Amino acid sequence: MGPASNWERFFQHVNARNWINEEDNTYFDIIGVKADGQEEVILAQVLDQEMDLNFINSTTYPYLRLRYAMDDPESTAPAQLDRWQVNYSGVPEGALIVKNSRDQLSLKEGEQATVDLIFKNVSKYNFLDSIQVDWKWTNLNSKKVESFTKVSHIKSWRIHGV
Repeated sequence: MGPASNWERFFQHVNARNWINEEDNTYFDIIGVKADGQEEVILAQVLDQEMDLNFINSTTYPYLRLRYAMDDPESTAPAQLDRWQVNYSGVPEGALIVKNSRDQLSLKEGEQATVDLIFKNVSKYNFLDSIQVDWKWTNLNSKKVESFTKVSHIKSWRIHGV
């Protein structure tokens, strides 16, 4: 889950069964995921039904993963996981959209064109200031990739002349 600007709380509930000791045989791992995809177990074998997570640095670990484990060689049915949840504050996220998506652009090598792109906030969180947007155009025939960058105040954002 994520990306997060702040990790808040973890909640879990495993339905009790009379033929298995859930505390001895079930647990959760909370795994931090770095921006490059590297994973690290932050908390292992968590049994608490509720836990504060604000000690996890959301800059280091913008994503979390949960792992639920049950080990009971005597039981024929797994423990019933009723709930697992992480509360967190998200981050602003955006997308580049072609202004007129009905027009298909087909160019030969070396030809130029203007493409109007609009940046759209696709999250419920507002961007605070300017942002840097990186994007790439790929020529499918030659496999040539051109990279572009634009830094702009988010309230008035439009790209021309690509």
